[in-house]
Amino acid sequence: MFKAARWRTEKNKIKVVFKLKFQATQVPELGWETMIVALVPMDSRKPTVRSEKAAVIKGSCHWVNPIYETVKLTKDPKTEKINEKVYRFLVIADGSAKADFVGEVTIDLAYYAEALKPSVISLPFKASNSEAILHVTIQRMQADAEGRAFDQNGETNIPEQQKKMTSQLDISNTEQGSNFRRTNVNPIEVRANLL
Repeated sequence: MFKAARWRTEKNKIKVVFKLKFQATQVPELGWETMIVALVPMDSRKPTVRSEKAAVIKGSCHWVNPIYETVKLTKDPKTEKINEKVYRFLVIADGSAKADFVGEVTIDLAYYAEALKPSVISLPFKASNSEAILHVTIQRMQADAEGRAFDQNGETNIPEQQKKMTSQLDISNTEQGSNFRRTNVNPIEVRANLL
C-alpha cells in the first residue's frame, strides 16, 4: 500500500541541467570593476552556484563562461504540469573599495524544462536604482527519459524494463558466441548527450 504511493512520487521527479550565460547592459559607471552572478533558489535562500568575475567595460558586462545548474523539478500527477522552481539571479559588483549589490532578477526555471531551443530573456534589475538589464540565455542540457526515477538522495534508479533488456542482450550475445565486451555505458545518458 505504501510502496505504490512512494513509487508515484518518485516517478514525478525530474532532474534537469541548465546551461546559463549572462550579459548585463546599461550598467551605471559607479567605479565597479567586476561583477558576478549568484543563483539562489527561492526555497533555500542559499546560493547554489556563482559565476566567475567579469569586467565592466563601458556600461556593459559579459560573462564568457556559462554556468551549469542542476534543478530537481516535480510534476503534478493529475495535471502533468511541472511545478514552479523560481531562482533569484543576484548581481554583485566589486569596486575599488567594497562589493555592492547591483540588483536581481527572478526566473522560473521550470518554464524552460521542456524547451528544445535556447531562450534569451532580458529583464531589468529589481531592487536597483539603475536601469541596468540582465540578459540570460537559458538552455536545457539534459533531462531524464520517461520512466526514470530518483531515490531520496537524488540518485537515479534504472527502470526494470531497461534491466530486463540489458540482461536479454547479455544472454543473446553469450548464445551467439559474440566477442563484444559489455561496457558500463548508460544508454539513457548517451541519448541525452546527443540531443
